Amino acid sequence: MGLGAPVGIGKPSMWRLGAELGKSVVYQETNGETRVEIKESVRGQDIFIIQTIPRDVNTAVMELLIMAYALKTACARNIIGVIPYFPYSKQSKMRKRGSIVCKL
Repeated sequence: MGLGAPVGIGKPSMWRLGAELGKSVVYQETNGETRVEIKESVRGQDIFIIQTIPRDVNTAVMELLIMAYALKTACARNIIGVIPYFPYSKQSKMRKRGSIVCKL
């Protein structure tokens, strides 16, 4: 499955693995909520979610979490997130009384 702009990185990765990109639709509702629809059966399969972060980081992370939950409820066996650039990774140490965001 691909999120963000998966064509550039997703197709070569899937070709190397001997797999193909799954069919899904991600869109925004009129109230701003993100909706994900899985367009094929994933029951019992190992699924890789390739998420590039081309725009708003918070929206991209929510898309990834919503996609993972949709795949979980569709009975995927294993769900692996592939994130070439991991946002919030610079916030890996406690500074003063803040939070360690990357541990979420």
